[in-house]
Amino acid sequence: MNYVLVVRWAARISAGISSGIMLLILAGETVNEGLPALSAFSMQEAVLMLIFLVMWSGLLIGWRWELLGAVFCLDGLILFYLLNYLFSGEFPRGPWFMIFMFPGLLYLWLGLRRFLKSGL
Repeated sequence: MNYVLVVRWAARISAGISSGIMLLILAGETVNEGLPALSAFSMQEAVLMLIFLVMWSGLLIGWRWELLGAVFCLDGLILFYLLNYLFSGEFPRGPWFMIFMFPGLLYLWLGLRRFLKSGL
């Protein structure tokens, strides 16, 4: 079996799971605090949610364009951590957000491999 195909499907499956987890987090917050809470975000929360949306978009974009998906996913995650630190003075607790890095790293490997193989 072709190892690139295995990595590609590992990236897609892990991205699908990660996307589902992100949607569950959003749904849980909506159910827990009600829909008006989404429109009542502070500026900091709105920026962090926008960055979270960029990460989520990268997970989905990577299904078709691995390198672009990796850029959105990984840059979004890095920006999320940096902005969260700037806003609160500390990084998010626990490794949970770092789980979203796994599909992004796989997409990065696949995208760079394709880019370098194409001779550009």
